[in-house]
Amino acid sequence: MRLHKQISVILTNKCTANCDICCYSCSTKENEKLSFSEIENILNTVTQNNSISHLNISGGEPFLYLDDLYKIVEMAHKKKLTISCVTNGFWCNDHDKTYEIIHKLKQLGLDVLYTSYDMYHSKYVTADKLKLLFDVCKECHLDVQLNLMQLEQYSTFTSELFHQLGYSLYGVKIYYIPICNAGAAKDNIEPDAFHKKNVNELQCVFTNTMNVMSNGNVYPCCSNYVREIPFLCAGNIHEEDFETIYNRLKMHWPFRLVMEYGLQKLAAVIREVKPDAFREEYTDDCELCKEIWSNKENIDILYSFYKK
Repeated sequence: MRLHKQISVILTNKCTANCDICCYSCSTKENEKLSFSEIENILNTVTQNNSISHLNISGGEPFLYLDDLYKIVEMAHKKKLTISCVTNGFWCNDHDKTYEIIHKLKQLGLDVLYTSYDMYHSKYVTADKLKLLFDVCKECHLDVQLNLMQLEQYSTFTSELFHQLGYSLYGVKIYYIPICNAGAAKDNIEPDAFHKKNVNELQCVFTNTMNVMSNGNVYPCCSNYVREIPFLCAGNIHEEDFETIYNRLKMHWPFRLVMEYGLQKLAAVIREVKPDAFREEYTDDCELCKEIWSNKENIDILYSFYKK
């Protein structure tokens, strides 16, 4: 079976913002954090067999722990990994300091920087900070990507943001991403406000990225709903060695089923026993996956299918 090709490490769930849509419910009040030695052990393990080629560093806000971030990027680069990192840009206060940080990360081996923005992030990070971030990334020849988080209803926010950012957007990769019905968003956003897709159109796209959360839990994918699916957790690095968990993931039967058959096949197997098991629409493929693996009867049906 094909192994994971990427690993996402949630360095911390502490953030400088308290966004109503955060899929991991990160906030200023949280304080989970992976240590540098834990991440070093993780990267040593996943690079031994050369199956992992990319590291993504996320949060929370990784730039709250800048010294650790420098060391992680340098170490990952020496292991010949490509590296991405997520930030909200709170630290972009003046050109010289922003340049110093971006230039150093670029020199250490960072390949791309991601930032998300919407009306919820804008309460904590101004568009001027984004503008500075984009300008400096281009000065340092560091790729940067803007993820615009979207709800179903039309909003003028994006067009107004583009007007504010102006020429700073040139060369920035822009992606529109539906806000998922998980974490803080599940508690703060009305259900009808989320984008919806027909259940028969949903296909998993995250099976090549394993995920280590800030509390040490390890999951076979980087779904935004993964914290809400305890059954999929392969172990916790605070309770056992990461190499043991990593080897277990290779034989993780739910992961094997999703990879080999896809969500549509698994949903069809369940429907043979439970014809009305699923709604007609879901926010995304990960929400459907959550419904599959959060129900014991579904799990029992799929385990019988797996044993065959």
